[in-house]
Amino acid sequence: MGILDKLLNEDVLTSIDNMIINGMSQDIFLKNPSFPLLYHLSNHRKNVIDWFDFDSESVVIHIGSGSGIITQSLADKCKWVVAIDSNQKLTSINRKLNSDYENIDWVCEDELKFIQKYENQVDYVVVDYFIELSNNLEELLHIVDRVLRPDGKIIIISFNKFGLRYFSGENEFYSQKLFEGIEGYCQDSSTHTYSKNEYANKLTEVGFKFIKYYYPYPDHLFTETIYSDEKLPTFGDLNNNNWNFESDRIELFDESKVYNELINSSSFPFFSNSFFIISSKEDFKINSKYSKFSRERKEDYQILTSIINDGENKFVVKKPLTDKSIIHLERMYNYYKEINRSKKYNNKIRYCPVKIEEDRVIFDFIYGRSLETLIKECIIEHKEDELTKYIEILIDVIDLQKKEKFKYSNEFKEVFGDIKGLEDLEAVSFPNIDLIPDNLIIDASGTVNIIDYEWVYNFLVPKTFIIFRSLFHSKAFNLLSVEKKDELYIKYGILDKLKDVYLQMEINFQKYISGEGNKMSEILDKMNNLVIRKDMNIFKDIHIIKVYEDNLKTNEIKLSNNISDYILITSIKEKVDEIKILLCSMPCIVKIKSIVGIKDNFNREEIDFKTNATLIENNNYYFDDFAQVYINNRNYDKVEAELLFYYVNDRCIANIIKLTKANIAISNDKIEYQNKLAKYNNNFFVKVLKKLKFIKE
Repeated sequence: MGILDKLLNEDVLTSIDNMIINGMSQDIFLKNPSFPLLYHLSNHRKNVIDWFDFDSESVVIHIGSGSGIITQSLADKCKWVVAIDSNQKLTSINRKLNSDYENIDWVCEDELKFIQKYENQVDYVVVDYFIELSNNLEELLHIVDRVLRPDGKIIIISFNKFGLRYFSGENEFYSQKLFEGIEGYCQDSSTHTYSKNEYANKLTEVGFKFIKYYYPYPDHLFTETIYSDEKLPTFGDLNNNNWNFESDRIELFDESKVYNELINSSSFPFFSNSFFIISSKEDFKINSKYSKFSRERKEDYQILTSIINDGENKFVVKKPLTDKSIIHLERMYNYYKEINRSKKYNNKIRYCPVKIEEDRVIFDFIYGRSLETLIKECIIEHKEDELTKYIEILIDVIDLQKKEKFKYSNEFKEVFGDIKGLEDLEAVSFPNIDLIPDNLIIDASGTVNIIDYEWVYNFLVPKTFIIFRSLFHSKAFNLLSVEKKDELYIKYGILDKLKDVYLQMEINFQKYISGEGNKMSEILDKMNNLVIRKDMNIFKDIHIIKVYEDNLKTNEIKLSNNISDYILITSIKEKVDEIKILLCSMPCIVKIKSIVGIKDNFNREEIDFKTNATLIENNNYYFDDFAQVYINNRNYDKVEAELLFYYVNDRCIANIIKLTKANIAISNDKIEYQNKLAKYNNNFFVKVLKKLKFIKE
């Protein structure tokens, strides 16, 4: 089934229709994850539009408006929106989803024929997936040209034919064929994506000679960051490359490493997975140069961070994405006011000025180099002395905060969990826990500028946790060897035991700010899409064992042999009720020799478990779908499973199960016949009749 078949499936659209009618909430994606559902209704889809500042008085036509999640964002920003789609079901869903809006016209007509009635009346024409379904890009652009006012703009949101993921092995989005675009489309291909140069040539030919390119990352479907030619990604920024929500995929190389090389050679724009293109016949200016979304958090903390250049000044703006997150922004401003009042800084360390305007906070843009960049250069160039100097600067910044002996508080437990082992540690009061190298800019004068106050609290936090977090979240720090990293942790008082405690604190903190239903990584885990990586034999059946504790993935083991003995040993966290082991994301046959629970690292006991196997015979488990094992946790420290994979394949399992069931039925019939025969032969009267020769033996 092609991707459009999945997205436009009648049952899927009916289900979405019913969800809207019944008052859908965003947490539905975590409970029932599916790509069509995410595509049609997830708020993450709005990110590709929400960063762009439309003229609030503008008239917009949205060609191929689909189910309406993008239309919604346009209606929030513009005076009037014409949402047009030739699919009646999609138009109906769009109307229902956005029924509260009074500034939308919904039209179900042939898109290109209908819009021509708006000649010279429109400020923006927005085209997303429709452009890739169009057989004639040039015709589309000519029609749009006639519709736009002289200073009007076309906005094209699309995949890049030469997106890096397509070279790495992800299927072409629409056709789901490997390498289709980069090898050149067949003549009968019904969809086409285009390269940056192809778009530039076609736009210029039609007269759209002023073009600005933006680069949604990881792509335009579920955007996290918007880059521009004026603010391109830097080393280590692009490491979220496995968001293959729509299907399984091959990964022929480490895309993060390749992106770093592309960044170093200034080649990223050509290989960006997606484009956001704005073009006009008249010159125009766009103030936003970079945007980053924090939509994966719970509503209290969802914000948009943008770098703005209005021609005179450059500054950083943080906006709320929900009504609840306004308080979060106010908290940043109040922290800066308190810092200024108390003078908790010196002539070498400065807090970036911030002001509040309406519902946004505005930071000065600090020119200089981040401590992250400087540390990265030292590591790459093996400058040990300079590396030490820059890490000491980091420690000096953390030391600037007021300290006292750590005490537990209810507020601490709410944010970081019920953590033990922190007694008597030196702690920071009123701490900024986000003093990571990326948030420290050294300007031309040598002054260290602190540029972010997002995670500040009014309770005590151990000083060494802030150090741990600074190192842990540094992309440059992670370039060091394990041994070197451990040396630094030890140097600053973070021993292995404390490191484990702090890691758990960080996990709890991330859970606290993300809440339920927003994290795309968790949704992806639940969708069980397989990534076949370069170190696997892609010509054999590949599978991955995943372990979930109370529905959160905690372990992952890759297997590349069809037939293999394997002992899975996985550690269990405290207070876990259910353990689920996803043995394989394909149909398979597995002998489960034993599953043992281990307590106190010594006591072993056999575990009763359940599976979703279609057939069980002599400890052989036949799965015609995802192979899953369910275990009730009885305070185990570890679980040990001894497994033998006989067969992993999706082609023949159903027939194997059918034949096995038939053989079992024949065997059972045979046994039943033999039992009946034995009973018959042992009957007293039968024995007498046989002796009298009335019945033959």
